[in-house]
Order: sequence, then C-alpha cells, then structure tokens
Amino acid sequence: MQLIKAQPDDLQKVTKEVVQINAYFAHSENVLAPMVMDGDGEGRGRAVDVILAARGRQPHHPLRRFSVPQLNWEADAYPEMINWEGPMTEPP
Repeated sequence: MQLIKAQPDDLQKVTKEVVQINAYFAHSENVLAPMVMDGDGEGRGRAVDVILAARGRQPHHPLRRFSVPQLNWEADAYPEMINWEGPMTEPP
C-alpha cells in the first residue's frame, strides 16, 4: 500500500481499484492470524480479543460468509487497513 501511495495520482487510481477488487488478503481472518504472531503485545492482545468475541458471537457452521473488505488507504500498519467494527470471523 505504501508503494502504491508513492506513485503518481493517475497510476494510484488504477492500481487501487485493482488491489481493492482483489483484497481477499485483507479479510479479518487473514489479518488476525499474523496479528496473533506479531511481536507487538498490544496487537496480539487485540487479535485474541477479536477472535474470542467472534467465537462467542457466531454459531459454528461449515459455511461462512467471506466478503472482500473495503481497504483503508490511509493506514500506516497492516492492522489498520480494514474496519474492525464490522462482523468478524475467526481464522480457521
């Protein structure tokens, strides 16, 4: 995301659209997994809290809704690239 923001505006526009369409990597499940392993204790704690809340909120069902999240292009770190206020699912 930082490299994209360093490009000229016309290239940013096109590149952001393509990355947004393919932003499966930024789903909460995919962001929570590395957060648990992160060296930042605060980030690990936040990830564990989100996972525990997701476990308590959702029934265990074999089918989960997996939607591409809207990216926050102003993020400075990977945990900030998505909105944590929406529905979360735990990593498989």
